[in-house]
Amino acid sequence: FFFVGDTAYPLSKSLLVPYRDAQPGGIDDAFNFWLSNCRIHIECTFGEMVMRWGILWKKLNYSLGTSVKLINALAKLHNFLVETRGDNTQERNYFSQFNQKTMNELFEHNNSDEIPLALVVDNGQPKPTGRKSKQALYRIQLGQELRNELALLLSEDNLKRPTSNRAKYNECG
Repeated sequence: FFFVGDTAYPLSKSLLVPYRDAQPGGIDDAFNFWLSNCRIHIECTFGEMVMRWGILWKKLNYSLGTSVKLINALAKLHNFLVETRGDNTQERNYFSQFNQKTMNELFEHNNSDEIPLALVVDNGQPKPTGRKSKQALYRIQLGQELRNELALLLSEDNLKRPTSNRAKYNECG
């Protein structure tokens, strides 16, 4: 398995990120499109789960193992609700009106002094400078090999960035 990130993250075998400076229509561009497509679906799913499950509105203060079990359980409950829902007008209205104000109102009635914070933040720590270690270079190499292999598989299946009726290039690429 691997995680999917954007270009703010370092490439490794367990964290795939887009190619930088991919040429339109090329294999790298197709890979970037499909990787972005995956990220969008993942981010939307997490967004729905955060709105649905209040426990995700603040930092999880559990071990990694417990957090993984919790997320798996919430995902299964979420999928069950999505698959079995009938008339979802009330749910649709709730999600369409859910915003920061809703979160603030919910926490006003909470007896806890804890303020909801983002689960991932830039802590302002300086990024490492200088040459990368041999271990870091090796992780990047493994990530490049995996990314190139996946891009080649997309190319062999003739999967490219759609150019009609969907995503089109603009002046930004």
